[in-house]
Amino acid sequence: MELAKGVVEIQVGIADYKVAVSPKRLITLGLGSCVGVALYDSNSRVGGFYTLCFLIVHSLAMLISPQNLPI
Repeated sequence: MELAKGVVEIQVGIADYKVAVSPKRLITLGLGSCVGVALYDSNSRVGGFYTLCFLIVHSLAMLISPQNLPI
């Protein structure tokens, strides 16, 4: 897709977030097992995009799990 003149694309990585004002465009590629959450306020023309990767959350939970603590 060709971008209109002056439109900038901002890439949102995995387990990352970005906020931008229109006409900037927030994009992400290949979410896989991750979840993307997008919010947009049409009055102020501000949008945000957040990606949450469950693999990272699961790995952190395993690290701090009580059964993984040394006795």
